[in-house]
Amino acid sequence: MIQKCPTYCTKAKRMKKQRRGRQQMLMKKQLEKKTQVRGRLGRIKSKYLIIQILCWSDNLEECTRIFSKSCRVFNKLYSEELKSFLFYGQSWEQKAIPQDGQLIQTQRDIRLISKGLKGMRFKLEKIFDINTDRDHPDIFHEKCDGIPHTICVLKTECERIFGGYTEAPWEVSEEGQYKSDPNAFLFSLTKHSLHPVKPDKAMYATYHNKLCFCVFGEVYRTDDLYVGGWAKESLIGKTYMWKDGPQIDQDKSSQILKEEEEVGIQLYAEDDPPYLAKGRVFEKTAFEAYKVLFY
Repeated sequence: MIQKCPTYCTKAKRMKKQRRGRQQMLMKKQLEKKTQVRGRLGRIKSKYLIIQILCWSDNLEECTRIFSKSCRVFNKLYSEELKSFLFYGQSWEQKAIPQDGQLIQTQRDIRLISKGLKGMRFKLEKIFDINTDRDHPDIFHEKCDGIPHTICVLKTECERIFGGYTEAPWEVSEEGQYKSDPNAFLFSLTKHSLHPVKPDKAMYATYHNKLCFCVFGEVYRTDDLYVGGWAKESLIGKTYMWKDGPQIDQDKSSQILKEEEEVGIQLYAEDDPPYLAKGRVFEKTAFEAYKVLFY
């Protein structure tokens, strides 16, 4: 019968006790913070003032849901002074949601994009939409060329929403050319994931060709995000990072593509790495482009 070393058991018990102590301390601090906030608001007799304080905080999205069910004063103010209440009360993230767009719709979407923009505040001005403009690369370039700081976002037939940001202006190129952008990134609003360009691949951040809408990444054999006039595909890992932690390198991306071509089917499930869409090849059902206005 194998007996455990007394020294080892004592050390394990001590580490477990320390870990439990840290967890209890964290829970205590969180409880004290909540109690402190409630205590401060509890001393305010005016419910209107409480609502105004919460509306100017970063928790408006959560508080709106709570107050709408429990506070008649809030509902009355909300209905009587809707426009002014929303304008002065909502956070910058709420204001950043484009009113004329269909794909970027929540504060959660704005927070993800802001994270890719190093926390900078911004507004979005729509410059292209295939639902109101024609679904053709020529129209995209007519509307978007020469404009720096743009976001392209699209929706697939499988309800996946994703896109990319670049500082480099789009332009028409007869033979095709790359533009460098160390701050470019791809994102998935469906999976809530961010994919910055690899530092050593920044020179391949975007590819410009008159036959394509937008292309992010190197275009030899695999594309991180390719939205052409006919073909659309995404296989992250060659130019852009796949989430945090271990990355899918260029050789792995090429291997995935080679194996898929050999067997003739998609090898990875929809939640496996390297796809923004449900598979490598996809069809878009909506496509919008925005100019990013910083302030």
